[in-house]
Amino acid sequence: MEQNRSFYNLEQAIQTFSKDMSLPPDVYRTILISSIKPAQEDLSHLDQALQDQNWDTIQMISHRLKGTYSNLRLNDLADLAEQMNDLSRSRKDITEVINLSLKFNNIFVSLRKALEQ
Repeated sequence: MEQNRSFYNLEQAIQTFSKDMSLPPDVYRTILISSIKPAQEDLSHLDQALQDQNWDTIQMISHRLKGTYSNLRLNDLADLAEQMNDLSRSRKDITEVINLSLKFNNIFVSLRKALEQ
């Protein structure tokens, strides 16, 4: 498993990332769980911003998602958010930003489902 390519072994990922952050695993898990609802709200707003091609909102949300998931060491999510952020600054390719958003959503849903188990 790449550092966080999938969440097949969420507990192992929690152990690894919490150790990397010098946190007890239960604290890391709590922080991770607390990131879900705000991210869901951000993704809802991002969908609307993509439909409206509101580049400023796309950039703001993707930047926030990048920061959240970088801090949690969830690099797949952070990297996709960073790519969306970079493209939103250039304001050129909404189709690619939409594709990145779909990929982000797929990974995010996998994470959310793994946390619910």
